[in-house]
Amino acid sequence: MKKLFIVLIIFLSAVISVNASENNPTHDKKFLRKQQPQKQQFSSPKTERGNANEIQKQHVPVEPDVSSAYVDGIYTIKINTSKLNGELKPHYVVNLTTNKDVMDETGARFVINAGFFDPKNHQTTSYLTKDGTLILNPNNNKNLINNKHLQPYLEKIFNRSELRVLKHNERGNLKYDIALHNDPIPHGYSLLHAIQGGPGLVPDLRMEEEFFVLTRPDGTIEQRSSSLSKYARTLVGIKDNNVYFVVATNEHPISLPEASDLMKAAGFEKAMAYDGGGSVSLDFKDDNLHVVSEKSPTGRPLKSFWIITAGEKPKVEHDYFLQAPATMLNSNCIKID
Repeated sequence: MKKLFIVLIIFLSAVISVNASENNPTHDKKFLRKQQPQKQQFSSPKTERGNANEIQKQHVPVEPDVSSAYVDGIYTIKINTSKLNGELKPHYVVNLTTNKDVMDETGARFVINAGFFDPKNHQTTSYLTKDGTLILNPNNNKNLINNKHLQPYLEKIFNRSELRVLKHNERGNLKYDIALHNDPIPHGYSLLHAIQGGPGLVPDLRMEEEFFVLTRPDGTIEQRSSSLSKYARTLVGIKDNNVYFVVATNEHPISLPEASDLMKAAGFEKAMAYDGGGSVSLDFKDDNLHVVSEKSPTGRPLKSFWIITAGEKPKVEHDYFLQAPATMLNSNCIKID
């Protein structure tokens, strides 16, 4: 098990490191000295790769805006937010429904389970904000606020972690963050979208603070929501303003402390968990993924989801051509990027 855990950490770290190289590109500048003046004139400059006009075209590999990877029961979905074709936003339903139904009804490219809910009355136990408006409020769930056993801990439940999409008030650019529900919005930004879940996993595991464990006066620890047991888990992390959903399936169930260790070792700046167990479900149209942890092939009916809307059709990527303008022949050196 320890060896497997190390393999998973290496895998997640490799996935995340791809983004670091994108955001900090370094290109060695190569210079070729022009030959000594001669009577013979070249029609095109020579490079390490041959004459420029012999190189008809060169393909430039481009990473997809949303990509998936899999190793031993754990899926990682990377959302390259700077290139995202479509929008990462919340989706909610009045009557519980499945991931697959949401994808079919909305035409979304990507759907994943999110906040907690009460399956008996179909009411939320997590906050949800969409387009700047608070839509789902756990204070309106009578089963929750009237539960005498939970009333002493409602303050912790209402202040659980949430994934936020923030919009800059002047520039309009988006910032992705994980914070407690009561944490202030950063200066200069407005809250665009958010779905609450919990607990926070990185930088700190917040099981006690968000009421996922309860320490009794005698020192015994009582778990809530099967937090200390091994189950399928939906996790989300942030690295360099990109969003990563990590789904531990029934083939690799983990506890919340194990989830925290995994996300820390993988190098996420911030991370949190969403609803786990039978609620874990993922649909990704681009890679034809349909993942459920419930025994039913359609998955468990749920209350809230993160989706990626189907944006405009991507523009066709044209190959670029290496040209040799006459002015290059008159320079002292030829610069090749």
